Amino acid sequence: LEHCGYLTQNRGSGLYSLGERFFTLANSTLPHQRLISIARPYMHSLMLTFAESVNLGVYDDGMVAHIFAIDSPRPYRVTATIGNRAHLHSTGMGKAIAAHLASSELERVLLRLGLPSRTPNTITSIDALREELARIRESGVSHDNQEDVEGVECFAAPILGTNGAVVASMSISGPSVRMRGQAVALQDAVRETARRISFVLGWIPARSETPAASV
Repeated sequence: LEHCGYLTQNRGSGLYSLGERFFTLANSTLPHQRLISIARPYMHSLMLTFAESVNLGVYDDGMVAHIFAIDSPRPYRVTATIGNRAHLHSTGMGKAIAAHLASSELERVLLRLGLPSRTPNTITSIDALREELARIRESGVSHDNQEDVEGVECFAAPILGTNGAVVASMSISGPSVRMRGQAVALQDAVRETARRISFVLGWIPARSETPAASV
């Protein structure tokens, strides 16, 4: 715990106190307890359906911060560290959020943080990223195709609030060898799960997004 920054030892007395990493972790989750409590049962259902890890993240000063996760029960799985932050352009949750940011805010983030390469698949061109974000807005789901960690893929979707603004995003992630074969089902499921959470948060879809009633 001391090595990870959660505890600090007083070298004189030998006593321990809470470290900076502990308070960073607490601050990243406490303001979002309502969101977590609403999203938890939907995320758990998604995890049970596919037996892959499901994650919840929020926008945090140009990055996406992990605030909650339900790990896959499989021995070979993708595990998120709560409190960690990741780039928007290289992650599924990050791209789902970036697709719904105001253009001025996205521009500010790109100027400040750039598009660092995480793997050979990372998008490092602004034009390519803008095309990707347009596809995400159209489809309602993003795909991290081994862009942040080699061998890992995820599908993510934005969670919207009462005014239609993005408040969070969620993803399902796992080893590429397992995710690739069920890509269509995963995309449909994560999109629908995010929509259900958004509904509970008070989001009302535009008329064009509402399925026509059957007759």
